[in-house]
Amino acid sequence: MIKSGREVIEALGGPYAVAAIFAEDVRVIMNWLHRGCPPATHHVLGAMLEARRFQYDPVLAFRQRAAATPAQMKKWNPYRLNRSKRRAHADAR
Repeated sequence: MIKSGREVIEALGGPYAVAAIFAEDVRVIMNWLHRGCPPATHHVLGAMLEARRFQYDPVLAFRQRAAATPAQMKKWNPYRLNRSKRRAHADAR
């Protein structure tokens, strides 16, 4: 039973095969591995999984992860801040 976007992509032959199907760059498909498949692709991917007789849960297989908020991005990567804020962040440590 396929339960994630990563499993969907792997079941269809991996990122390179899915990139060829959708005429997308492989880097786009790699983003799908982390964020989930975009809603516009669910119908096509679902039909392909059914044609290959894979069982999948549409709710779990096509779930998308939420993007990080700006506050989370600043917390994770202080180098996204401007120079003066980086210095203040370094001094706070």
